[in-house]
Amino acid sequence: LAAYTVYDNTAGLCNINVHRSIDDGATWSQVATNALKKDIPTSAATSDYTIAKMVMAYNKGQILLLIEATKNLTTSAGRNKILQYVSVDEGGSFDFVAEVGDTYTDYFAAPSLVVHQGIFVVSVIYSASVAWSYRLSNAYVPLDITVNNALLRNEIYNSVSASSGEIATITSNAAVGYASMWRDDDDTLWHIFQQQESGAALEKYNFIMQSVDGG
Repeated sequence: LAAYTVYDNTAGLCNINVHRSIDDGATWSQVATNALKKDIPTSAATSDYTIAKMVMAYNKGQILLLIEATKNLTTSAGRNKILQYVSVDEGGSFDFVAEVGDTYTDYFAAPSLVVHQGIFVVSVIYSASVAWSYRLSNAYVPLDITVNNALLRNEIYNSVSASSGEIATITSNAAVGYASMWRDDDDTLWHIFQQQESGAALEKYNFIMQSVDGG
């Protein structure tokens, strides 16, 4: 499956179209237009969103869709949210499940998603300097319930504890980070986490993390 955003700029709304290939990507047929049951508002209003990253995975008859959406606030705190959706009709339609980071202080960004031994594994960035992973038994488990529960998350990378050297510099001046996760053929999970210093140097630091126990 492939999903992509479509916009109605006059109405200030966004939705997604879904296509499917059954020949390894040589040809594609359209599965759905406006597959989200409710449009995402994308006007300039501070309560609306700018769509950033979108990831999707299939497992046990369910398709989990995560959309990073930046809230159009005038301040930066808590702008990045993750919208969670589920499809049980092979991508024909998606039900809304949760908004991750639904306050003005929480910040969740750059979602990645893989399936490992029948479990959805989700990674997110929190507050630009921490990367966490979560194991969801099914796509209807609300990610907003698990993200702030220390018993349900596993740390991928954390630079909150500043000391000396480069890590302290990144921590004190961290800009929006970026991350990507994937699963190898031998079930190893890999995660690349990037931070960009927001000071004068604007240097980027990349950390490559590895898990051999499913995150």
